[in-house]
Amino acid sequence: MLTKLLSKIEKILQKENLECFVLMLCNKSETTDELFVEMTYDGDEVLGCYMLENARAIMDQKIKQTENDPPNNESLT
Repeated sequence: MLTKLLSKIEKILQKENLECFVLMLCNKSETTDELFVEMTYDGDEVLGCYMLENARAIMDQKIKQTENDPPNNESLT
Protein backbone atom coordinates (compact mmCIF):
# COMPACT_ATOMS: atom_id res chain seq x y z
CA MET A 1 0.00 0.00 0.00
CA LEU A 2 2.73 2.47 0.94
CA THR A 3 4.73 1.54 -2.14
CA LYS A 4 1.96 2.72 -4.50
CA LEU A 5 1.52 5.99 -2.62
CA LEU A 6 5.27 6.54 -2.44
CA SER A 7 5.58 5.95 -6.18
CA LYS A 8 2.79 8.42 -7.00
CA ILE A 9 4.21 11.15 -4.79
CA GLU A 10 7.73 10.54 -6.10
CA LYS A 11 6.55 11.02 -9.70
CA ILE A 12 4.87 14.30 -8.77
CA LEU A 13 7.96 15.59 -6.97
CA GLN A 14 10.29 14.63 -9.81
CA LYS A 15 8.39 17.03 -12.08
CA GLU A 16 9.12 19.95 -9.74
CA ASN A 17 12.81 20.30 -10.70
CA LEU A 18 13.93 20.11 -7.07
CA GLU A 19 17.59 19.90 -6.08
CA CYS A 20 16.70 17.05 -3.77
CA PHE A 21 13.81 15.50 -1.91
CA VAL A 22 13.56 12.85 0.75
CA LEU A 23 10.19 11.23 1.28
CA MET A 24 9.46 8.91 4.18
CA LEU A 25 6.16 7.21 4.94
CA CYS A 26 5.14 5.08 7.88
CA ASN A 27 2.08 2.95 8.40
CA LYS A 28 1.06 0.67 11.25
CA SER A 29 -0.17 -2.83 10.56
CA GLU A 30 -3.87 -3.29 11.23
CA THR A 31 -3.29 -6.77 12.68
CA THR A 32 0.03 -6.44 14.53
CA ASP A 33 2.04 -3.70 16.21
CA GLU A 34 4.51 -3.64 13.33
CA LEU A 35 5.43 -0.37 11.67
CA PHE A 36 6.15 -0.26 7.97
CA VAL A 37 8.54 2.48 6.92
CA GLU A 38 9.46 3.27 3.35
CA MET A 39 11.74 5.97 2.06
CA THR A 40 12.77 7.29 -1.30
CA TYR A 41 14.84 10.23 -2.44
CA ASP A 42 15.93 11.87 -5.64
CA GLY A 43 18.67 14.35 -6.37
CA ASP A 44 21.92 15.13 -4.63
CA GLU A 45 22.72 12.35 -2.16
CA VAL A 46 24.89 14.57 0.06
CA LEU A 47 22.09 17.14 0.27
CA GLY A 48 19.65 14.34 1.10
CA CYS A 49 21.87 13.19 3.98
CA TYR A 50 22.17 16.79 5.20
CA MET A 51 18.39 17.13 5.14
CA LEU A 52 17.92 13.92 7.13
CA GLU A 53 20.55 14.88 9.71
CA ASN A 54 18.97 18.30 10.23
CA ALA A 55 15.48 16.83 10.45
CA ARG A 56 16.70 14.44 13.13
CA ALA A 57 18.32 17.26 15.09
CA ILE A 58 15.11 19.29 14.94
CA MET A 59 13.04 16.31 16.07
CA ASP A 60 15.49 15.48 18.88
CA GLN A 61 15.30 19.09 20.08
CA LYS A 62 11.49 19.00 20.01
CA ILE A 63 11.44 15.72 21.97
CA LYS A 64 13.80 17.13 24.62
CA GLN A 65 11.67 20.26 24.87
CA THR A 66 8.53 18.16 25.31
CA GLU A 67 10.21 16.01 27.97
CA ASN A 68 11.27 19.13 29.90
CA ASP A 69 7.88 20.85 29.71
CA PRO A 70 5.95 20.66 32.98
CA PRO A 71 2.61 18.86 32.86
CA ASN A 72 -0.38 21.11 32.12
CA ASN A 73 -1.75 20.81 35.65
CA GLU A 74 1.55 21.61 37.41
CA SER A 75 1.99 25.16 38.67
CA LEU A 76 5.17 27.04 37.80
CA THR A 77 5.01 29.19 40.97
